Amino acid sequence: MRSLFQMLAAAAAGILFLTTTHAASEPGPFFEADQPFFHTQVQVTPAVQADTVETNFVVRGILIPFPTGHALVFDQELLRIAGFWAVPTGIPPITPATMAQTSYDRPRRKAGSIHPAPTGPLLLMTPMHPGAVEGSADVATDPRPPGRVGDVGRGPLPVTLGRFEGIQLAGKEAVIHYRSGGTLVREWFQTKPAAEGAFETQLLRHLEIAPHSLPLHVVVGAAPESKWTMGEDRTAFSALGPRGFIRFATNTDAATLKVEAGALVATVAPSSVLQRLTLALAFTTPPVPAASSAPSASTPLTAPAPSAPTLEPARLMVDATPAFPGVKSAPRWPQTVTSTVQLDSLIQNGLTLDRIAVPEDNPWQRRVRPADIAFLDANRAAVVTYDGDVWLVSGLADQKLSAISWRRFASGLHESLAIAAPGGVIQVATKNGLVRLHDTDTNGEADWYENFSDQMMQSQSSRSFPLDMAVGPDGSTYVTQGGIVNESGIKSGGTGTPHTGAVLRISPDGRSFKVFVDAAREPFVAVHPQSGVVTGTDQQGHYTPTSVSYLMRQGDSFGFLKTRPVKLTPPLAWIPHELDTSSSSEVWMIGAGMGPWNGRLLHLSYGTGRLFVISPDLDAPVPQGAVIPLELKTDLPLLHARMHPNGDAVFLASFQIWGTRTTTSWGLGRLRPGSTPVVTAVGARSMAEGVILEFAEPINPSSLAPENIMVRAWNYQRSSEYGSGRYTLEKVPGTTAIGVGQIVASSDRKSVFVHLPKLPPIMQLELRHDFTFASGIAASGVVYFTINQPRTYDLAAAGFEDLDLSKSKIVVTQQPQELPTIDSGKLLAENLGCAGCHSADGTTEGKVGPTWKHLFGSRRTFVDGSSETADELYLRSKILDPIKKRVTTVPAEMPSYRGVVSESQLESLILYIKSLRRIASSESP
Repeated sequence: MRSLFQMLAAAAAGILFLTTTHAASEPGPFFEADQPFFHTQVQVTPAVQADTVETNFVVRGILIPFPTGHALVFDQELLRIAGFWAVPTGIPPITPATMAQTSYDRPRRKAGSIHPAPTGPLLLMTPMHPGAVEGSADVATDPRPPGRVGDVGRGPLPVTLGRFEGIQLAGKEAVIHYRSGGTLVREWFQTKPAAEGAFETQLLRHLEIAPHSLPLHVVVGAAPESKWTMGEDRTAFSALGPRGFIRFATNTDAATLKVEAGALVATVAPSSVLQRLTLALAFTTPPVPAASSAPSASTPLTAPAPSAPTLEPARLMVDATPAFPGVKSAPRWPQTVTSTVQLDSLIQNGLTLDRIAVPEDNPWQRRVRPADIAFLDANRAAVVTYDGDVWLVSGLADQKLSAISWRRFASGLHESLAIAAPGGVIQVATKNGLVRLHDTDTNGEADWYENFSDQMMQSQSSRSFPLDMAVGPDGSTYVTQGGIVNESGIKSGGTGTPHTGAVLRISPDGRSFKVFVDAAREPFVAVHPQSGVVTGTDQQGHYTPTSVSYLMRQGDSFGFLKTRPVKLTPPLAWIPHELDTSSSSEVWMIGAGMGPWNGRLLHLSYGTGRLFVISPDLDAPVPQGAVIPLELKTDLPLLHARMHPNGDAVFLASFQIWGTRTTTSWGLGRLRPGSTPVVTAVGARSMAEGVILEFAEPINPSSLAPENIMVRAWNYQRSSEYGSGRYTLEKVPGTTAIGVGQIVASSDRKSVFVHLPKLPPIMQLELRHDFTFASGIAASGVVYFTINQPRTYDLAAAGFEDLDLSKSKIVVTQQPQELPTIDSGKLLAENLGCAGCHSADGTTEGKVGPTWKHLFGSRRTFVDGSSETADELYLRSKILDPIKKRVTTVPAEMPSYRGVVSESQLESLILYIKSLRRIASSESP
């Protein structure tokens, strides 16, 4: 329940947004009792060698819980039942270890290298080989190409051997659809308790097999600690050591049995008609201990084993295989819930932000952490949450958003972060692949979870997220995967796959793909809805010295985790780290209702909650561009932005786990043109002799004086080190002041040419302007240019006629220096993003760096065993050279601020950190 304070605060604000402290109410369980399945990874048995070899690991699993207190996991890539186990009463079927699972109750908690595992004793397993093969195919060998050492992510089977098709919900049953060779198989599962006191549970595998001309080999499984003994009349027996025993039988004369690679295999003879059969397993075991003493999957029970059984097939299979379950079912979530809206929460620079709360208090107490939004029409959209739910949201066509309603549509997806609606069909990017959701029985909820494409190899790493997805005008899907894996030094539980850090282009039918670009750290992707131009973002890391916007083209490579990259794709624009500590998605604002923003490329920062316009120059010999901060601090941890179908608003989805400067935990936003003037530039481009700034209204020419412009430049060092300092054009730490010549307005006075003579290639050119519009309103802002190659440009055609650049008088304006103060240091720590990684109050959750509280004066012990007092000299060294004097072996995630901060700013930072020290009793505060 919410506290009185929380309810009063929400009422006063008129919203239900969450802060970073507590949710509006305690969430219900992540693993809901009535959910038929959950997509998840599962480490069925422990690793032989930690982080290198897994004995039985499911990267893309379908977890199915049973009311008898058991669970199984189906491997959608190898088409096998990887494990079946007993679940102790009162706990989930697997240990919650993925990022979504572990952060569900503690929203800022991150996942490490531990993977979900069964919470009870393992009763049956299948080796990491195909679970169903046709004809002469081998069931004892994994036919997929070897993956990277330390990661079992190898992708699905070759399509000629098999393909997972999807999950159909039929009432309370999850029906698995797959093809073995060319044969369609539908399989669903049932557990039954035996007579009271018998300690026996039956697992029934019901199969419906389409006509097939070749024999079909179905792997039943193996006992974890014993071998199978063949019986008569299609029966078999296996001991479970001290746990009990397993008996097998089937109800079809078409099946024969054999043991291969330790597993029992049932071979179903060819048939010209549909076959329906059941494979039955009976497990006689002692009762599972309660949750307080639950064993691990590898811990045997201590109860004595029962005596060996007499095989009785009739006892196992009293009934014939039931007919395929009916598909028409009553909705599980019939209720519609509402949420509140705060209109005009931020009005600035010609834009207005409305904030839409999520329905945290819903009948299921389900956490609602929106990751992305996709419009189905002008009034309805699908919102996907990180916890695997899809909600349908209505009321979005209303300008006042006066009646926003939510209804659950789907659940059970695996760390879903992106959603689209090609042709009106909901498509979600998950760790189990691209899933298309269909409501075939028209009850308002998804009942067919179609595997549209699972060809992107999914790593077992906890950080290999499907970050973004965009659909091009030709129907192709671009999907990205995060690249932070063990090789980067972060404990993520895997070393990645060839697709880690890549953008894949999936064909419109989902059956083929190409690696579009690779070697990114955390890539997001956007596609122009008309031209098909692909842009994207990445975050500061190795060979990416700061946040960045890219033009992405086939074959581009960005250098992350590359020891010596053969090539590095130049960006459209670098973005200073203090403005964007962590880039997320981009969106083309195509719509006449966006006013001066129509056609512009909007760039989002997750790290700072800020918005930017990217102004690309795609016609330049080497594409390049400019970045325009919109000075709009949303206080939302922005992940995705999508255009409204009416073309008059951009909708934003946001939630946070990682470090960000924003205080909102999660929510939706609507960005639309507002009534205030646009004071920043709306477009910009560079050329060999200067830059052009575009404005939304005419400029007063009398304000175009050199003293109203300040320009400086710096370069970064692209290297295997994390991030980079700033270096002058002479390659020393710092920035270079650039002289300004003529400043001229165009014929319509909506553009301004700033003469910057003989510009060389520059990674970051900062131009601050303080002009005045003809209306008298100040036109102040800053623009950041990246000049990959200075280009010629027809100034006369752009409205600048009769310019004589030889008459320019060059004026250089230096940036003023401030006196060092504690307050300046505190403000600088916030502006630079230091506070996102280092707390000032001693907290560490959600932070990747040590707290600054009591840091000054403490003793720091380094990895080589030496130690040092954290004094002024130590702090200066760590700010300028963070990779030196390491206290941990984990690679640095902090860039050097050499050249980024001035001497005065450096002193202010040290003063602020020093102010947080522990005060001795002899000191005055």
